[in-house]
Amino acid sequence: MRPVIVTPTAMSVSAKKLATELGGICVLRSSKTFKPKWDDLVINWGCSKEPNFVYNAVNSLNSFKGVAMATNKLETFKRFKSNFIPHPEWITDYNTAKNWKGLIVSRSILNGFGGNGITLSESDALSNNQLLYVKYVKKRHEYRVHVFNGFVIDVTWKRKKKGVGHDSKIRNYKNGWVYCRDNLTEPNDLRLTALRAISSLGLNFGAVDIIWNEKQNKCYALEVNTAPGLVGTTLNFYVKAIKDGYY
Repeated sequence: MRPVIVTPTAMSVSAKKLATELGGICVLRSSKTFKPKWDDLVINWGCSKEPNFVYNAVNSLNSFKGVAMATNKLETFKRFKSNFIPHPEWITDYNTAKNWKGLIVSRSILNGFGGNGITLSESDALSNNQLLYVKYVKKRHEYRVHVFNGFVIDVTWKRKKKGVGHDSKIRNYKNGWVYCRDNLTEPNDLRLTALRAISSLGLNFGAVDIIWNEKQNKCYALEVNTAPGLVGTTLNFYVKAIKDGYY
């Protein structure tokens, strides 16, 4: 069985690393010349649209429909809500959001990443042309939980990078936060929340971003990454999970 990693663009370093470690190949979703073999294992790495080539859907990981829902923040929250998965309160109606108290995370882009399209403000400073309004939930820690076929294969948490200014509200790489494993303590509901989040979107694998509110001692799912960055230990875990499960 040959692993075929399907990507939306040629820029995915992680997809290339995964293909190399598995002895497989990377293929663009838009390719019109690629001809898959009948027993290829097609691994969808972040593509929300069906590929131009025909493949055997039986030997595949992550449906394109599932990834489309995961990459859209509104659709993700809808799935979380319908499956009773803890997540921040949200609304698309500006008139409702402006009456909320406290900080609100508003989004002008539903499929952005790395903080693109995000604005953090008080309700009286909200813009009325946003696509999604989310109540800000205070967090003590933020985690990324990698799930593969119903099992948690890796857990990391965000810590401040030394020598960089830090925004503790929006914790991304640009604001000086990186994923680590040292001194990690898992909340009791962390893994179950991650497993349920992946299941709710009908995915085989993904990296779930989860925050933990210390006062409530409760986890909240934020989003699911279907093309997570893979380096070192995390890459090895994905390679092992795929090999153990498929060949």
